[in-house]
Amino acid sequence: MKNDKEWGLPRSLTLRTSFAEAESDGPVELLTSAAVNEWYDQKHGKPCGYEVKLIDSLFDGCPYAADGDGIEHRCVKNGRTRNRIQRYLCTGCGRQFTPITGTIFDSKKIPISEWVGFIVSLASYESLTQASLTNMNSKSTGRYWVLKIFEVIRGCQDNVILGGKVWIDETYFKQTESGLVLREGKKPRGLSRNLFCVATARDSKGRTVLIPCGRGKPDGERILASLGPHIAKGSRIVHDGEKSHSLLISSLGCGEEVHKTAETKGLPDSQNPLEPINAVHRFLKKFMSRHGGFKREDLAGWMNLFWFVFSCYGSKDAAVNRFLNMAVKCKKIMRYRDVMEKKDKTRSK
Repeated sequence: MKNDKEWGLPRSLTLRTSFAEAESDGPVELLTSAAVNEWYDQKHGKPCGYEVKLIDSLFDGCPYAADGDGIEHRCVKNGRTRNRIQRYLCTGCGRQFTPITGTIFDSKKIPISEWVGFIVSLASYESLTQASLTNMNSKSTGRYWVLKIFEVIRGCQDNVILGGKVWIDETYFKQTESGLVLREGKKPRGLSRNLFCVATARDSKGRTVLIPCGRGKPDGERILASLGPHIAKGSRIVHDGEKSHSLLISSLGCGEEVHKTAETKGLPDSQNPLEPINAVHRFLKKFMSRHGGFKREDLAGWMNLFWFVFSCYGSKDAAVNRFLNMAVKCKKIMRYRDVMEKKDKTRSK
């Protein structure tokens, strides 16, 4: 059997998987081997110069620094890794690290540029399956990356405060077939526990929040708990007259503008006084229709992801920039085996 050199194949195409190893020295088998190894190199290659520059720019101090540890964490450059990433040494704690140490990119085997493509795909309203295929990843890798994204953007809506004129409403997502709650063997009608409620609000400046608030039709206390922290006192609330909104309005000392559903039904969008919040729901339904099989226990994560994409709407560069900066500041390592096995065990119960 001829070796790689005799066939003109570069030495970098080593046999790293059983599929990549040619079973014979025929031209078809060797071409297959070369193609698989070339794909492997693309997916697991060294970062390009632009990626090295990007990672170096994400330096944010010593990742081991903790409040109240009494150590002065002064960092100095300490050479580069074999992938040319800048290495640092903390003269306080004596540890070495790179800008991505302790983040979701720690010990990465796939270039961060793949994350850029993945974020752009999701921001383009592609399904998780399609986003994975676009980036030549498996479906399980796509699910794993989404869980990482959820962790990075966790709490992204916490400090959003709406003011002035604020439109509020609720929207619902159906329970999956496997999780349906039946009543005498039948599905309950109306806004039952088989629907997951999301309280939404948007102000005249375009600021938006989407907060899950339990199953079924929410009462005033649930609406207040969900939207109360995000609406400034004295705002003017525009709503459809639902009784559950009353407690929120009175508790925050807000004025109100009521447009009942019977009055707005059939109106063109341009004439509907509730259009600002209806538009949010349309985009949300379009986005989530691409992920119809999402796990309902991850609803908060999906709402954060939609908020993240929606707040950067029209600028994929802004979405990528914001995510990468948030990812580096999110000091949490998520190993595939730990995360996916834990999720699978939880869902099987």
